[in-house]
Amino acid sequence: KNIINELIKKRIRTNSEIEITGYTDLTGDFEHNKTLALQRAKSTAKLLEVDNAVVRTTGADEILYDNKYPEGRLFCRTVRIKIITPIENK
Repeated sequence: KNIINELIKKRIRTNSEIEITGYTDLTGDFEHNKTLALQRAKSTAKLLEVDNAVVRTTGADEILYDNKYPEGRLFCRTVRIKIITPIENK
């Protein structure tokens, strides 16, 4: 919550496009992991208080870190927030 409130919300403008992608590790059932990843992304959108965010999930389709070690599995249980704000010409 601190990262969202202190860093990310400050970067969002009214004309920003926001994409939130949920990730998970390889542990457990594939479909369950996709559901978990989607819940992560939706929860993040709710915390950002934005209605126009594109929320998607990769589940275990795209693994961010090596799952051989607990640290890699932990780091895979995350979201990626992409904020695209057009530059205004003055």
